[in-house]
Amino acid sequence: MRAAAAAVAAIAMVACAAGDRPTPQSAPAGKRPRTAKLAVARSKAPGSAPAARPSGDPLRPVASDQSLGDGTSYRMYAWSFPLRDAELDVVDLAFTTPMEGALAAAGASLVFNAGFFGVDGAAQGLAIARGRTISALSPPLGGGVLSTRARRASLHEAETFQLPSGTDFAIQCRPRLVVDGRANVRRDDGKRADRTALCIRDHGERLEMLIARTEDPTGMSGPTLHAFARTLERRGCEAALNLDGGPSTGAAWRDRGAVRVLDPRGPVRLAISVRVRGAAGR
Repeated sequence: MRAAAAAVAAIAMVACAAGDRPTPQSAPAGKRPRTAKLAVARSKAPGSAPAARPSGDPLRPVASDQSLGDGTSYRMYAWSFPLRDAELDVVDLAFTTPMEGALAAAGASLVFNAGFFGVDGAAQGLAIARGRTISALSPPLGGGVLSTRARRASLHEAETFQLPSGTDFAIQCRPRLVVDGRANVRRDDGKRADRTALCIRDHGERLEMLIARTEDPTGMSGPTLHAFARTLERRGCEAALNLDGGPSTGAAWRDRGAVRVLDPRGPVRLAISVRVRGAAGR
């Protein structure tokens, strides 16, 4: 058992090379990171058990190939939705629930990896959804807190953050990639990894979820944080928060009668679910 846990910790140490995770990750003994290609379509099986909640509407991403300037590239997936038509939640995958399982249980339109977790497996940083606190604010973690209130999103500096009354949703991670419309990562440390981020648009009325994904089964060949921040600036993000990345990068979403999946290559503790109504993401 100890040997298995040590092996997982060694794999997680690779993820720390992404340059921003504060501590090595761990997962339950015997947990192995999964390898996968890019988006995999999984059709709904006839007669399968219904979701725990009525399903959200399809939320299809816009995908584009982005060059890294050295002959390699990654695929950028972008899901955009107005907050007036969306319900956000935080789901505990506990390192075992697959993304598509969380999607079905939440009746969500989209599920993707959230913030960091520590060597003890506990989630790190503030996580609030639907009136409950899943994880407390961590001043030592720093970074930023993206929160929503009255259907409007804002990004705050974590070190001085005070929870506003009426907050519906909040997630803490680091770094803040874009602040006031400008890239906020000052230097390039050269550490590459797949990335996940939340981008605020339309004065906080719209959120965009972005994944930068490569074919590398280790999840460690995507853009640096410096390059990713500048890409989000060029895309017009007013503010953007980096989420956990590297091998934890993954998502599942509903699209034209099928569930499409970007399987994480490593363990994931918390995920964010988005349930949209009407034509929010179309």
